[in-house]
Amino acid sequence: MTRNEYRRRENAVLAAFRDQDADKAFENIKQIVEYNAENIVCRFRPPKEREIDMLERQKIFLVRPKVYEDSGDCEMLYNIRELYRYFMLEVKPEKYKYARGFINAELDEKIKTGLEANPRFQEMRETVRNKALVACLSENYDDYMWENYAYNGEGICLVYDLLDVMTSKPEEMRLYPVRYVEDRKSSEDIWFGVEEYGDAPDGYKKEELKYLLSCFTKDKIPYSREAEWRLLCEEECASPTDIGLEYDFRVKPSIIIMGDNISNNPGFETRVRKYAADNNILLKLASELRK
Repeated sequence: MTRNEYRRRENAVLAAFRDQDADKAFENIKQIVEYNAENIVCRFRPPKEREIDMLERQKIFLVRPKVYEDSGDCEMLYNIRELYRYFMLEVKPEKYKYARGFINAELDEKIKTGLEANPRFQEMRETVRNKALVACLSENYDDYMWENYAYNGEGICLVYDLLDVMTSKPEEMRLYPVRYVEDRKSSEDIWFGVEEYGDAPDGYKKEELKYLLSCFTKDKIPYSREAEWRLLCEEECASPTDIGLEYDFRVKPSIIIMGDNISNNPGFETRVRKYAADNNILLKLASELRK
């Protein structure tokens, strides 16, 4: 992506979840769409029967971040120094008045290290992280995507009109481009601190807005090559075995591209061809597009 593409993505996400400026967020998204020459996004899928089942039933499966290889995806980061100092000096000043003289950088590091090693803290952090349910779309179409998200070309690529997804997605889903940063853990604007105890306008808590901002923020390396757009819902009631949930999704792909190795799964290929024919969807082979 170009520098301007990174900037437009960042501006859209910050406007939505930091500034709560819906008009500004829309304007930046509009710019992204205008610069997307073909106005399409891709969803690469593995050669599994359930993928065709979902298409036929007009459903989409959103997954919890815990299934991703990226352990930091949607992770809530905390300004531990600010939070513990606030608690000791502002919330419980009488209880900790004799400890004021010991508050320094060394204590900051000890508390940070201790919390990060605490199983209860880690469990809480993981619980918050997995409130999110995510489905990924990509502006990028290349061999990397086929290899990593469609079983090395055995699966398919569903091509969607981006504006169609925007206007027809379920109301409970948010759709935003991912914002890419140099180092997610060092990006202080997604750290949860004292400010998030207050309420933000329009009924949203600042904590929730900070969480959403973090969910649409990823490390530039190696993830920016995906040029991701993210469909996201929030759902707190998750069991340990709950890896995701189904949602209605009546947006049909405009094109289905079959991977070079789809013939390794003949039953799957047959169902893909039938679904495309039944729904009047253009069907292509990846090899045809390289000619």
